[in-house]
Amino acid sequence: MNRRKDNLLAKRREVSPAHLIVSAAAAALVLLLAFAAYCTVRRTAARMSADFYYPFLKTVRGLEDSYADGALLMQNRKTLAAALVKLQKENFELASGRAVLQDLRTENEMLRQTLRLRRKHNFVPVFAEVLTRDPMSWNEQFVIDRGSDSGISEGDPVVTSALIRNMSIPTAVLIGRVKSVSRHTAVVSTLLSGDCRLGVTLAKSRASGILEGTEDAGTGFALLRYLPVKTHMEEGDMAFTNSFSGNNPPGIPVGEIVPWADGAAGREHDHVYLEARVHPFVRPDAVRFVAVYIREKS
Repeated sequence: MNRRKDNLLAKRREVSPAHLIVSAAAAALVLLLAFAAYCTVRRTAARMSADFYYPFLKTVRGLEDSYADGALLMQNRKTLAAALVKLQKENFELASGRAVLQDLRTENEMLRQTLRLRRKHNFVPVFAEVLTRDPMSWNEQFVIDRGSDSGISEGDPVVTSALIRNMSIPTAVLIGRVKSVSRHTAVVSTLLSGDCRLGVTLAKSRASGILEGTEDAGTGFALLRYLPVKTHMEEGDMAFTNSFSGNNPPGIPVGEIVPWADGAAGREHDHVYLEARVHPFVRPDAVRFVAVYIREKS
C-alpha cells in the first residue's frame, strides 16, 4: 500500500514540459485579456467622466470670463479706447489675410480643374477654448471645450495665433495634436509631450524628419530626429508641417532651430541621422484659444 502511494505521488510530481508550456501560455493569455479590458474600460471611463464634468467646467470658465469682463469695464476710457483701436487694427489685418487666402484657394481650385488634378482634402477650423490644465503636466497637455460632436477626432492638428518674426500679422502656428476625444471635450498633447509625434520639414534645406517631445517637457523644446546626415541647418531655421503625418495640412509653422550646448545646430546620432532641438513659437501654458483643423466633409 505504501509503495502504491509513493508511485502516485511521484507521478503527480512529474510534470511534462508540454504541460508547463500550456499553463504558461494560458496564464499569459489571461493577463493580456485582463490588460486589454482594463485599457478599454479606462478609455471609456475617461470619456464619460469628461462629458460628465463638462457642464461644471464650462460654468467655471464662464464665471472667469465674467469677472474678466467686469475688470475690463473698470478701466478708464483712454485705456479702453486704445485697446479698441488695437483690436480693430488686428481684425482688419486678419480679415485682409483671410480674403487673400480665400482668393488663393479659389484660384488653386480653378487651376486643378483646368489641369484635371485630383482634388486634395480641404481642412476647416473648429474654434475652441482651453477648459482645464493638469498641474502635473502643465506644458504637455490641456483640455479644450470641443469634441466629437464638433467633428474633432484623434490626431487632428491644433493651432493657435502668434506673431512670429519676418511676419507682419499674426499667423496660425502648431501647438499640438488631439490625443483623445469625448463628445464635448478633447485632450490636446502639445509639441513638448512625448505623445505628440509628427513629420516636419525645414524651410531652407527642405530636409524632413520626425518631431517629438522629450521626457522633460520643462526644457521648452522638442527633438527633431531622423534628418539626413548631410543636412545643413543653422540657428533660427524654421520648421513647418508636411503631409507625411496623415491628416496634417502642410505648411503650418511649428518652431525654429535652437543650438545645442556646444553651439552646433545639429547633432549626429550614431552616424546614422542628425537630430536638432526645435523651440515652439508659442509656450503651451500661454495658450487660451485654439483652432482644430478637421477634414472638410465632401
